[in-house]
Amino acid sequence: MVHAHVPPDIIYSIIDELGSDKPALQHCSLVSRSFLPPCRSHLFSNIVLSHPKPCRGLYRALNNNPSLACYVRDLSVISGVQAEFRGRDWVTIENTLPDVLQILHELRSFTFRNIYPRALSWDILPLELRNGILELSFSPINAITLDHLSNLPISDFARFIHLKTLRWINIHLDQEHYANARKSLTNSMGLYKSRPWGKGHLASLEIRGSARSGHLLVDALRHTYSPLQLNQLRELSLDGNCAFAAEVTETAAQSLERLSWERLGADNEGLYASSPIIVGVLRTITLSTKFARDKPSDPLPSLVAALRAVSLTDRSVLENLFILLDFTGVWKFSVTARDVEEICEYPIWRELDTVLTSGVFTRLRIVRIILKVSDGLGEFKPLVTRQMPMLATMGVLWVT
Repeated sequence: MVHAHVPPDIIYSIIDELGSDKPALQHCSLVSRSFLPPCRSHLFSNIVLSHPKPCRGLYRALNNNPSLACYVRDLSVISGVQAEFRGRDWVTIENTLPDVLQILHELRSFTFRNIYPRALSWDILPLELRNGILELSFSPINAITLDHLSNLPISDFARFIHLKTLRWINIHLDQEHYANARKSLTNSMGLYKSRPWGKGHLASLEIRGSARSGHLLVDALRHTYSPLQLNQLRELSLDGNCAFAAEVTETAAQSLERLSWERLGADNEGLYASSPIIVGVLRTITLSTKFARDKPSDPLPSLVAALRAVSLTDRSVLENLFILLDFTGVWKFSVTARDVEEICEYPIWRELDTVLTSGVFTRLRIVRIILKVSDGLGEFKPLVTRQMPMLATMGVLWVT
C-alpha cells in the first residue's frame, strides 16, 4: 500500500487556516505525526491562566510531556479574588503556578494582570511565585506586561536583558515602599556591577497610571549599572502626569522615533510637571490633552519649548505631529461667542505655526489638530486654521 506524502508547507497552510479552532486542531493532531508539531504550536503557543483548574491541567500536561514547553510562547496570568477561595486571590494559593513558570523555558511574552479593583501587592505573593517571575529573566523572554499590581521590586526588573517590550500599567507604590526603594536604589543597582549580567536594550516602553513607580523604574533603567538600558529605546507610550518624560527622551535622544502621550497635563497626582521633552530623532509625536489655556496644567507651552530647542544643525526628522485637544467639561453650558474668542486667541496656535515653519522641520508631512468638542466644531475648525496660516499654506495642516 502506497502512502501519499503531504509536503510540510501544505500541512502548515492547513493548520494556519484553522487558526484558533481548537477542536479541529486537536483532531488534526491525531491524523498523522506530521500534523503534530504545527498543531501543538497553535494549541499551546498562547496560554491564559485565570483559575487554578487550567493551571493544574497545564502543569500535568507539561509534567507528563516536557517537550510541550517549547511550544508555549505567550503566557498570561490573570489574577482575581473569587468567592470559592473565600475572598482570596487564586494566585496566592495555587502551588502549581511557580512550577509552571519554571518549566516554561522558551517563553517570549509574559503578562501578569490583576482584575480585582484593589491592586495586588507583591508582598502577599508566595515566595516561590515571586522567585518564579523574577527567574524568567534567565529565559529568552522579550515582552512583559504588568498590570494593576503594587510594591514591585522595581530594580529587579532591570535584570531582564532580553526584554524588548515592557508595559508598566497601573503599578502602585505606597509611601513606605517608595521611600525605601528610592533610598536603596543606588545600592540595589550596584549589585549588578559585581555580576556579569550582560547588557540589554529596551525598544518599547509603555507607562500608564504609574507616575510614582514609573519614575523609579526610569531611574533604575537609566542607571549606569543597569543590565537593561534605555539608550536604544525606539517607542515610548505615556499616560497622565509623567514628570520623567524628559529624562527618557534625553537618554534615548539618538534612537527614540515615536512618542505617544495620552492625558498629557494635570491628573489626580498633581499639576503638569515635566521639563520639555527632547525631540531628538522623533519621527512621530502624538499628544492628547485637556484645553487649559493660561493654566499651570497646560502642557502645550512645554511642547513649543521643546520644538524651539531644535536647531538646523540637529537635522530634525520629525514627520508627523498629532495633537488631540479635549474640550469636554471646559464649558458648563453651550458654547458662547466668548468661548470661541478664547480658542481663537490661544497663543499656542501662532507659536506652533511659527516654530514648525522656521526651516528646521523640513521633513514635516502632517500636523493634525483634533478638536474634541460636543458643540461648535464647525466654528472652531476655520478659526484654528486661520491662526496657523503658514502650515495651511504648506499643505500639511489638518484640523478635524
